[in-house]
Amino acid sequence: MEIKIAFNEFDLKIKEINQKLNSISTFKVQDDLESVRKEYESIRSSYIEFIRQNTSEDLMNDLLIFVQEEGQFNFGIGIPFHQAVKNFQDRVRKQMARFENLLCYLSISDPLISNRSFETERANFTVGQKQLFLLEKLYALRKADNYFNTYLIFKLNQVELDNPNEAREITSLLAKFGYVETIGLTGPGLLAQITSIGKARYEEESSKPSQKGSNSQTNTNEVFVDLDRIEDLRNLISPKHDFRKLVKLCEELNDNFGKGNYLSVAMLGRAILDHVPPIFGFTSFNEVANNYGIRSFKKNMDHLNTSMRSIADNFLHSPIRKTESLPNASQVSFSPDIDVLLAEIIRKVTDEAV
Repeated sequence: MEIKIAFNEFDLKIKEINQKLNSISTFKVQDDLESVRKEYESIRSSYIEFIRQNTSEDLMNDLLIFVQEEGQFNFGIGIPFHQAVKNFQDRVRKQMARFENLLCYLSISDPLISNRSFETERANFTVGQKQLFLLEKLYALRKADNYFNTYLIFKLNQVELDNPNEAREITSLLAKFGYVETIGLTGPGLLAQITSIGKARYEEESSKPSQKGSNSQTNTNEVFVDLDRIEDLRNLISPKHDFRKLVKLCEELNDNFGKGNYLSVAMLGRAILDHVPPIFGFTSFNEVANNYGIRSFKKNMDHLNTSMRSIADNFLHSPIRKTESLPNASQVSFSPDIDVLLAEIIRKVTDEAV
């Protein structure tokens, strides 16, 4: 599941299409009805073509649903013109609402925002983890004042479900506790919206990491950089490079990740990218990502160089705003790519020492 252009560009295009729909939703001139209907179909077709060209097939099928769920609208002979206009305007506004809904789903899809796969790390989520994950995403969507398809939320976030009905079952459990309200839906999921009780529950759970003690490495499930990998870095010997700072950066990454200091995690990750290029014979990480290693390694490094760097730069350089959205663990989940980078450093320096 992937998009073939930068997420921001993709998101902006959907918003532009919706703005075009808005511009034709309030017309009143009789002679314009047929031409405006044709313009609507053109806008709709441009969305379909854009999705087909810029998404993988599995994602394309999910996103095309948002233009295929139209009801019946009567524009034919035998109805008053004002009713035909009203029918058309209803059609456009309902399509705009579907696109607004689509933008909400895109905003909480970790694989699309981060442009990487989460299939492996989310393949063995427990039922409890799936419940909390769904609550987290519905919490992020709380201001949309809408109900969202929980099956689609899991699917767009590559959370593996044990059976086709598990999304419905998990949502029903959350509803039983009063954490969400639901609306029936034909298919494997339910439409759900988080409640005040659910918001309080999520806020309580999400605050727990920051309350832990300073020794965050006591639980190995909380480390960002594998402890054995750090030990291998600590044991490296090279006449060209001193690895003590790199080791310290990795240790502080783990410490901050364990405490829930996700702003610091992104900034430390960026510091590592700026620190290691000379090991590969380059002066910048951009050169490393573009020129070093095989294709699969370059893909991991390109992800670090684009997605992680831009996220960290946003934290570092954005001025204070009226409303802030703080990062969570999912937003800074670059651990696998960092591990690939460190593993290659260890391999390269070890080979050079032989």
